[in-house]
Amino acid sequence: MLNLIGSHSHEMSVEKPLMVRALSFELQQPHTPRGERHLMVVTLAERTKLDLMAQRRPLAEQFEKNPHHLHLALEIKAIDDKIAECDQIIRLEREKSGVY
Repeated sequence: MLNLIGSHSHEMSVEKPLMVRALSFELQQPHTPRGERHLMVVTLAERTKLDLMAQRRPLAEQFEKNPHHLHLALEIKAIDDKIAECDQIIRLEREKSGVY
């Protein structure tokens, strides 16, 4: 598993807070049913959140099958904390830009 902050480890470690700059990516969306194309702007915080959610999904599936593997719970918790930080950054970005 690729970890965005720190190194991948099954040991419990103290990680640095997630710092995300307010950059944006332009992603081309597929054609709509009428054949139009839409441009979607995704901030770095939103992209990071999507990546974290993708990392979390298989860990949660493994943990559901093996709830006695507490290291999985710790990894999930660390990812959830980073997702919460991204949510806070996204909320602040939207408030600053007037988009809700």
